[in-house]
Amino acid sequence: MVSSLFLRDQLKYVQTQVVEQDFPERLMASGAILPVSSEIPIGARTYSYKLLTYVGEAKILANGGDDIPMVDLNAEERVGYVRTIADGYSYTLDDLESAQYARTNLDASMAIAARDVIEAKLDFIGYDGDTANNLLGFLNHPNVPTATVLNDGTASGTTWASKTPDKIYRDLVNFASATKVATNMVEIPENIGLPVAQFEQISSTPMQTGSDTTILEMFLRTQRASRAGVQNVMPLPYLAGKGTGGTDLMISWRKRADKIKYHVPRDFDQQPTQQFNLAFKVICRASTGGVECRKPLSMRMAYGI
Repeated sequence: MVSSLFLRDQLKYVQTQVVEQDFPERLMASGAILPVSSEIPIGARTYSYKLLTYVGEAKILANGGDDIPMVDLNAEERVGYVRTIADGYSYTLDDLESAQYARTNLDASMAIAARDVIEAKLDFIGYDGDTANNLLGFLNHPNVPTATVLNDGTASGTTWASKTPDKIYRDLVNFASATKVATNMVEIPENIGLPVAQFEQISSTPMQTGSDTTILEMFLRTQRASRAGVQNVMPLPYLAGKGTGGTDLMISWRKRADKIKYHVPRDFDQQPTQQFNLAFKVICRASTGGVECRKPLSMRMAYGI
């Protein structure tokens, strides 16, 4: 029979292995793409924020003048919802007895898999949201400007597969500039996300025949030369086929919590072990409030690449 001390030590060992496990491939859930916020109190089911846009400008005031210009602020209140994500894992009494007899630790793979499944769900919701549960994601947030790239590829195509390196480079420059022009340099994109295929294309295609400089290297070199330029281009999952008509899209944003953030009020945790017949079951959970974007003009999407 499994001793209570062995059971307690083994479950503590398994849970430690789960907590220590890292999932760097989950770019959204790990905070590599957007700031991850835990500011919503645990137990809250909703939260609210204001979508802010403002117009107006300051002026030089003449001596004694009272014609001071007023800034007009438009604040549109939005409500977000918090949802719980859960799964679990279990070990049978036979598993525990075998581990005790062999004087070995339990295999933590099942428990790590339970956490990986939750991290994968958090990752997916961070990109796509969940319409059925009123969760907004990175790719379906309202009021984000969108555009289609120029159709001057082969057979009037827009895709980068149909374009020369010069035209792809131009598309990237135009895309990065669009946000700066539209906001008069108030919003400056720092990151561009591409589907994996397009990222691989620009990172391996030279700007000119015989050149060692790729499209990506040339773009980042010119952008980084200015403080008001894109600093990072990265491959992102889920961008392929997400544009109008199933086209591929690229997205730009600024990774700042006052612009956009991903709410994860409760990070992964595990509930106390429960005995169920001849098995010991552990319920795991996390919670998310989806993506909050207070400054939609700091983002931009372009379809058709």
